[in-house]
Parts: sequence; structure tokens; C-alpha cells
Amino acid sequence: MKYRPEIDGLRAVAVVPVVLFHAGLPGFAGGFIGVDIFFVISGFLITMILVDEIKSGSFNIARFYERRTRRILPALFLVILLCIPFGWMWMLPDDLENMGQSIAATLLFSNNILLTLTTGYWDLAGEFKPLLHTWSLGVEEQYYFAFPILLLAIWRGAKRFLVPTIIVLIVLSLMLFLGPHYLSLSPRETSAVFYNLPTRAWQLLMGGLAAILLYQGASIVTRRNAEIWSAVGLALVTFSIFFPFPDSLDVTLRTLVGTIGATLLVTFAALTNTAGRWLANRIFVLIGLVSYSLYLFHQPLIAFTRVYVAQDPGILLAIPVALSFLCASLSYRFVERPFRERGRLPNTLVLSSLTVVGAVLFAFGMAAHVTAGFPERAGALGTDQANLSTISAAYNQLAYDYQTDSFSEGEGPNVLVLGNSFGRDMVNMVLEAMGKAPVNLVYRSDNYDCFADNPDPAFQILLDTADLLFMASSVLPQERCLADDIARATEKGARIVYVGTKHFGYNLNWIMRVPIGLRANLTNVLMNETIQHERKMATMVPAGHYLSILEAIVVGGRVPITDAKGQILSPDRTHLTQAGGRLIAAKLKLKPLISGIVSP
Repeated sequence: MKYRPEIDGLRAVAVVPVVLFHAGLPGFAGGFIGVDIFFVISGFLITMILVDEIKSGSFNIARFYERRTRRILPALFLVILLCIPFGWMWMLPDDLENMGQSIAATLLFSNNILLTLTTGYWDLAGEFKPLLHTWSLGVEEQYYFAFPILLLAIWRGAKRFLVPTIIVLIVLSLMLFLGPHYLSLSPRETSAVFYNLPTRAWQLLMGGLAAILLYQGASIVTRRNAEIWSAVGLALVTFSIFFPFPDSLDVTLRTLVGTIGATLLVTFAALTNTAGRWLANRIFVLIGLVSYSLYLFHQPLIAFTRVYVAQDPGILLAIPVALSFLCASLSYRFVERPFRERGRLPNTLVLSSLTVVGAVLFAFGMAAHVTAGFPERAGALGTDQANLSTISAAYNQLAYDYQTDSFSEGEGPNVLVLGNSFGRDMVNMVLEAMGKAPVNLVYRSDNYDCFADNPDPAFQILLDTADLLFMASSVLPQERCLADDIARATEKGARIVYVGTKHFGYNLNWIMRVPIGLRANLTNVLMNETIQHERKMATMVPAGHYLSILEAIVVGGRVPITDAKGQILSPDRTHLTQAGGRLIAAKLKLKPLISGIVSP
């Protein structure tokens, strides 16, 4: 295949916006489109190579995967290896556990699947995930497990159906991508659309279709229309990266526009037209050559900068961005190029060394997962260091033991807690507050508010027999039902209380760098988003029915993140450890509130 410098230039157009988008630079709201451009480029180049080899009779599936191994794994393994010591030194257990899971999934080219499965309340914020970006490698490699075999089978069996087959696959994949955007999806369903191969294959296939049409000599490119369509492609790519889109169509429309633009560029851009010459300028080509390493390095450098600091680093992210370019250049020169040259490094040496390193990295990833992030590194962060559930997500899950259909017949008030994971935190706060004092506790996650919408008779009986209702959710209550729900509870003689939000600041990982003896009563700056949420909820809920966590614990705009013993209050910035549950329960004076509901 003839070298096309304009495609390396297009790689630069793809990777730089991705880097700046992940760094949060204003003006690059559509920077994520760079990944879509990469999919098109990858589909185009690989298909050109495959078709050339199939037609010449030199195609060998083992050789194909060997090239992919040499191209992808050395730099990827280097980046993962460099992440481990920084994760070990700087990350709290939950964050290191998450990174370990990402390492194992990345090595299996399935981080996109992991991201889909772990989306939800306990999903670590993406900006703190050093390997978040490897989801795209998962999509590509899953595609290349199947595509060469499909291409070879159609080429040899029914070549005339090759183009129609690819068009059908593009249409089917595009329908899967576009269709769900018109539905009301859960976070996990939305992630499935964004991260996974069936809804992304159309982008790789569009590049592949362009390659096949060009290889077959289709009369789609003339000097005149190449000038026009390459300019249109460049305009579409630019538009998709920089221009504002309606919020409801942002991801969908940007992706469609950017993908079409990239397809036009790989098809029509050349040194004989303006767009091609612009893309082929020396700076763009140099960035394009190191684009893979740049893509690999930028996210860990940016993520670990955020992990290190206590507040949003803002302009300081220019430092990891600059380091990304330096690391990419070194990686390209000393890792990528040597490993790609088969004559320079024998195949046996490459495969054996990569197998050993990959096994070691995978073992570390699984160990971080199994041990819940090596919590012993963090010192005494929990109420009971021998019981990891007190400082992890497992503590929150204990509330499910109280998810029943009726109150017990024991002494004490009937307390019903409704909500999502914040509701489960509330269950634990009630338990920590009451200690051995009697209380009949039930937790339900099937109805946060709008009682009339739940036809379950058991749920309605719970409402009728509750003495106290705690409404605790990470989302605002629905205004259309607020007055009715309060009236329903009051009518039945129950007190209904809406519990305010909670958040423990931008980042908690900096605690790891504080000596154990100095960890008492550490605080973070309360985030503006949390303040705004609190204000909205306090305005919505009538006086006498609102319980503010922030009002009880925040002093001077700072929220506590450890208690007087240096125990951490939250494993993930929003939920509670046992120490957090005890501290907030005491600050809210929950025991007298609950005990006073029913007269002795």
C-alpha cells in the first residue's frame, strides 16, 4: 500500500482534540470525536492491507495477528507498567481496585465491556481512571478478531456480494447506534451504546467500504470531485469537533457528522488537493506518527495529575498534556518502531517477552481486584481494619438485608427508607445511630417517590404502617408528586423526611500521601455542583420535611473527609464508610429523631 502522509495528518487531527478534551480545555467539547476518526482510519488501512494480501495470495491470518501484536501491545504494556507504581502510591483502595480491573480487562481487549458492566452509582468518575481510554482498543481488536475471516470468506466464496454485505452491516450497526438515542435509557444502556462493538462497527466498516471501493477501482474519485469532497470532509470533521450541537443530539449528531467527514477524507484527500496538502503538513504528520503512543500516554498522565491534587487542577493539566507529547515521542522512537520491525526483533523473542510481561500485568490486575485494592497500603482508614466491608462498597450493600415487604413485630418505630445507593447509606446511618435501641427497619429501592405510581400492594401497606419515612436519593424528587407524597404520609400518621445530598469534594486520593498520624479531621472544599443541588432540593421540599446533611457537617465551605481518628468517611466521594455513617448519624442527631417518633 502506498504511503499517504495526509492520513497521518488526519491522525493528528483526531488525537489532539481527544487529548485536549480529556484535559477539559474549553472549546473542545467535541474532542471525543477523535476516537471516531481513528475508527474510520483503522478500518480503512487494515482493509486496504487485507484486500491487497488476499488478492495477491499472501494473506496469512497468523501473520496478520502477529502484526497487530507488534503494533498494539509493546506500547500498551509499557503504559500499564508505568501506571502501577503511581496507582500503588497515590490511589485509595477503591480506585486501585478499579484500576486493577481495568488492567485485566484491557489485556483481554474488553475494557469497553467492563465499563458497560460497571456503569452506575459506584462508577468511579472517568477523569480519575488512568485506563479509561483503552475501551477503544477493545472495540478495534474485537472487530479484528472477526473481520479478516469474514472478508476472506466473502472474497473467496461470493466476491460480488462483498460491497452489499458491508453496506448491510453498516446499516444494521448504525441503526443500533442511532435507535436507542430516541429512547429513555438507563446509564448502563447508554454506556452499552457508546462503548461496544455492535454499535461502533459501522465506523470501522465505513473506512473498510471506502478502502474496498478504492481498491476495486470504482470511479468515485476524480481530481475535481476529490477537491470538493475532501474539503467537505475536512469541514465536517472541524464542525464536529468545535461547533455546538443541541444537547439532546450532541453525541449522536457529532459522531455521525465526524464519521462521515473522516470517511470522505480517507477516500478523497490526497496531495493533489487542498485538504490533502493541508493534512500532510510536516507538523501534522509528525504528530500523526506518534499518535498511538500519544493516545496511550495522555489519559494516565492527566488522570494521575487529578488523583494527586485535592482540587480541580485546571490550568495545571497543561503539564501532563506537554508530558504526553514527550512520552509519545520517546515511546515511538524506542518502543513502537523497534517492535514493528520483524527483522530487528525476532518473532519468538517478541511473543515470549510479551507473554511473560502480559501475564505479570494480568496477575497484578486480578490481585488488585481480589484484595479490593490492597487496603493495607492505606493504613488505618476504616473502623475495623480487619473487616474490609467497612471502607468499601460492600458496606453500602449491607442495606439489602433490610429490603423486605413488611415491618417486623418488634419494639420500636417502623422506619421505611426509600432510595437508591444514597438510601442504602441512610439505612446504615440509621443502624449506626440506633445501635442496640429497638427499631423496625425496611429498605426499598423500587420507588424513590411518587407513591401513587407503585401498584405493589406490599409497598402500599409499608407506607400505611410506617411511622417515619426517609426519602434518600442521589437525584432530586419529582415535583409533580412531592405534595401528594407528603399528604399521603401525613394522612397515615407518618412523618416523611427528605434527606439532602452529600459529596466529599473533588478528590480523596490525596489522603494517601498524608502520614497516618496526621489524618485526623481532614477536609475538602465543597464542590459548586453539590451546593447547587442542595439549594434546589432545599427550595423544593417544604420546611419541616427536609434534613440537610451538608448543613450538619460543612464548616466554612469545607466538608470533612476523615473523622477525629483519621478514618476516611467515603470510599468514592459520594457514599459512606462505616466511619462516615457513624459521624453523619451523630451530626444529624438521628437517634433522638427516630426514637421520638413513637411515644414511649
